[in-house]
Amino acid sequence: MELNVAEAKDQFSRCLAKAQAGETVIVRKHGKAIAQITGIPDKPKNQIQFDSAPGSVQVFCDLTEPAIPEEDWDCLK
Repeated sequence: MELNVAEAKDQFSRCLAKAQAGETVIVRKHGKAIAQITGIPDKPKNQIQFDSAPGSVQVFCDLTEPAIPEEDWDCLK
């Protein structure tokens, strides 16, 4: 969908509905594209499933602690 600025202003709710439905709305000023309105995709659900088969995953450490000592982290220096 492409509109000029005045049309986009008058039909803003419609533009948002189109963007939410997955369509890209281009806004033009004097024939030149100046803006693009797109929807924001839903946050994907976590696709990782632990313990999908009983006994298939064993954790032998504390997952909340770093795997290497903090003094080995170059980014903390």
